[in-house]
Amino acid sequence: MTVVHGPSRVGETKAQSDVFRVAAIKRLKKKRAFWGHLFAYLVVNAALWTIWAIDGATDGFVWPWPAIVSFFWGLFVLGDAYESFWKTPISEQEIEREVARLRGSASFAALDTDDD
Repeated sequence: MTVVHGPSRVGETKAQSDVFRVAAIKRLKKKRAFWGHLFAYLVVNAALWTIWAIDGATDGFVWPWPAIVSFFWGLFVLGDAYESFWKTPISEQEIEREVARLRGSASFAALDTDDD
């Protein structure tokens, strides 16, 4: 079976459709990567907390050192979740607003445009 990827909306060109398709694939890859990252986070943290619990049971109270790993790695997992599920691509409207703002800025001439 051959799948034809043509315009998906009335008035949408094949090039526009391809741009959306590439963006959708990129976003799906980010979501899959997030689930793998979350799984690794949960497994490793479960192991660390288990080690801590066993060690603490034999030595009395031991400071919960896995909390450091859980907290900082958890921040990265939250950032990854934001990137994967909530961050939206830059829209053409946002670009046009920023260009207009820069045109009205007195320091526009001082901008270095060779960064990318």
